[in-house]
Amino acid sequence: MISNLNPSGEAFLANMNRVQRSVDQASRQASSGLRVNTASDAPDEVDSILQLRTNTSQNTQIQANLASLQSQLAAIPNVDYTQTDIFIAGSDWGSPP
Repeated sequence: MISNLNPSGEAFLANMNRVQRSVDQASRQASSGLRVNTASDAPDEVDSILQLRTNTSQNTQIQANLASLQSQLAAIPNVDYTQTDIFIAGSDWGSPP
């Protein structure tokens, strides 16, 4: 650091460093398209982000399963089910009789 600075000069440099860090963070966010790049960017939001990723993965898998089931059902003659019909039928499978 620069020596022989008065307190207001040191405060000015400290503020400049803080502004530079903010600009760097904003630049990373803009270039990546993500507000949170690392856990340290928003430690209080890590659980929510991980839960959203899990939900997204589960939804993607469910959609793939439904599409597969729909194509299998389409191969059966005289059967025409929509994804909604399949989903409703699937939700009834877990219900007690």
